[in-house]
Amino acid sequence: MDYQTSLPFVVLFALLVNFLFRKILSAWKVNSGLPFPPGPTPRFIIGNLREIPTKLPWLTYMEWGLKYGELRKLVYARVLGKHIIIVNSHKTASDLFDKRSHIYSDRPVVPILNL
Repeated sequence: MDYQTSLPFVVLFALLVNFLFRKILSAWKVNSGLPFPPGPTPRFIIGNLREIPTKLPWLTYMEWGLKYGELRKLVYARVLGKHIIIVNSHKTASDLFDKRSHIYSDRPVVPILNL
């Protein structure tokens, strides 16, 4: 195979790698500007996948709350690019999910209904 026939494949491969690299980087960036609560330091791609417990998770979450502040009410973890907020207090959960539920729960906008 000579250079002229392999050049389009090399260019296509470079464009594909560039696109995937930009897509991965944009998934890791957060555009809200507000900081997340404290939590364990995530690794590059897997995040906190190894730290998330499979048995007795509430004990680990309570330890995280004690470690990242004196019984922090909110703890942040990231797993494979997904953001996880752990609520460690009944009062905080009640405030966020009952009293402010109108902020966090909404229905998707379906444009056909407006017609």
